[in-house]
Amino acid sequence: MRGVLVNLDHELQIWDELLKKVLKLDENSLSFGKLKDFMINMTFPVFIPTKLREKMIEVMFEYYGFGGFYPTVGPEMIKEYAKEEFNDKIDQKFQLIVESSHSATYIAPFFCDDLMNYAIKKIDVGGRLLTNSLKEAISFRYIDLSNEFRMVTDIKEKMCYVSPDFTIDMKLR
Repeated sequence: MRGVLVNLDHELQIWDELLKKVLKLDENSLSFGKLKDFMINMTFPVFIPTKLREKMIEVMFEYYGFGGFYPTVGPEMIKEYAKEEFNDKIDQKFQLIVESSHSATYIAPFFCDDLMNYAIKKIDVGGRLLTNSLKEAISFRYIDLSNEFRMVTDIKEKMCYVSPDFTIDMKLR
């Protein structure tokens, strides 16, 4: 799960609903101490301020009473998943994780299983930039969709894809 604490009251409402649905709990089961048998793993954005991370950990232990909490950044979870799924195909000394999200792409290098924090790079290219480029291209050529972010996002998600093998896909065209 990924989270950034912005407004504590709103955050707690969201977590209450999420925990009730995921763990199939009722309102009484969310009271402090009832979740001590559960452990939660949460991914944080790479450059999240330490204060926000500490506050989220405090909420999970002191408000919900989870028995365990494993905070990590997204690239660490991706690396661990890849080690399980593709262990024989991965260089054990060096991995480079590229994580693209709505607003940015993070490039995170690992050496001997350690995240090299000083070498993490953030590029302000993500889904939002692609949506805005598509919106501009459609609006310039066909119909004005400059104020229709949701519609263009829907078009992008249904009609666009990333090719797993660009060379083969280009030959098919």
